[in-house]
Amino acid sequence: MMEAIIEQCLNDGICAGQAAFVRDGGLHSELKESMEDWAAGFSPPPTDEMVAAWLIGFSGVLSQHYEAIAAAGKTGAI
Repeated sequence: MMEAIIEQCLNDGICAGQAAFVRDGGLHSELKESMEDWAAGFSPPPTDEMVAAWLIGFSGVLSQHYEAIAAAGKTGAI
């Protein structure tokens, strides 16, 4: 059961990371607001493992995005 919850937290973080790129706010404010909204849905509050999974999902999207930009820059595509 906990494994499925952790996986859902990871997926929630991925969705929040993807949404951060289409919104107009800065990444820091998107991270803060998205995490607060997500965590507010839990009672009791999410565990450390749940928060870590969410952050891994969110930061993984950012990592892939900026890795692609760096690769494009090396090939002269940008």
